[in-house]
Amino acid sequence: MNRMRVHRSSGNVFRDLGFSNDEAENLRVRSELMISLSKLVEESGLSDEALDALFTEARKEASRVRAWSKAAEAVKRSHRVDDAAS
Repeated sequence: MNRMRVHRSSGNVFRDLGFSNDEAENLRVRSELMISLSKLVEESGLSDEALDALFTEARKEASRVRAWSKAAEAVKRSHRVDDAAS
């Protein structure tokens, strides 16, 4: 009879499945966020139309935040280049 091997978990199932530490952490955080959102949606009792409007606005805001973040990173990079040239 074959014996099943059991390994102690690292605490992050994605790391246990072989993802790099960074990717495993990213996937862990994203999955926790989705679980929390799913619970909130279920508990909210909002209609599909209301949820659609809410998430459409959230998507727009997320796009604005990503654009701001990219712009801020570009400014940081230009300052590093300026500092290195001095």
